[in-house]
Amino acid sequence: AVYLLGCYMHYRRPYVWVRAGFSFLPAFRGGEGVFDIDTPLRLPSTSSWRPYRPDAAASVSGGSARAEPAVHVWDVIGDLVRVSLDTPPSNPFEVDMDALRAAQPHE
Repeated sequence: AVYLLGCYMHYRRPYVWVRAGFSFLPAFRGGEGVFDIDTPLRLPSTSSWRPYRPDAAASVSGGSARAEPAVHVWDVIGDLVRVSLDTPPSNPFEVDMDALRAAQPHE
């Protein structure tokens, strides 16, 4: 699948669109409903994204406010890996060493 990740200051959060390869994605393989290419995906990471506010960071470090867990761009990438596979891995960045050792040198 081919994704487009866009971060627009106006919307204050990243959005992800599928641009090609819908048939490879488990969520779209069943052909249920019509998928709009112009509608961004709803991912846990993009839904919980909070814009960085230096004034809030300063108050948190002073102990007067509670820090919310930060969401980073690699969390968005992890969500995309999970959406793209039939059996999502617990750690989308883990390297499968057995598959790597079994691969031919030219691969």
